[in-house]
Amino acid sequence: MDTLMSDPVRLPSGNIMDRVIILRHLLNSPTDPFNRQPLTDNMLESVPELKNRIQSWMREKQSGRYLQ
Repeated sequence: MDTLMSDPVRLPSGNIMDRVIILRHLLNSPTDPFNRQPLTDNMLESVPELKNRIQSWMREKQSGRYLQ
């Protein structure tokens, strides 16, 4: 999607997507976009360790911006 994830979730297929993107997809098609298997929002698994890494990276980039 070429955007930074804010709430990564793991799909049953093992792929990781941002929650808002996959929920939007599910409004149109109740399937995993990677393998077309049935998918519902309660099948999505949060990935807190990745979310923390993304937030840390964002803080690092934002603090670096002010140092330049």
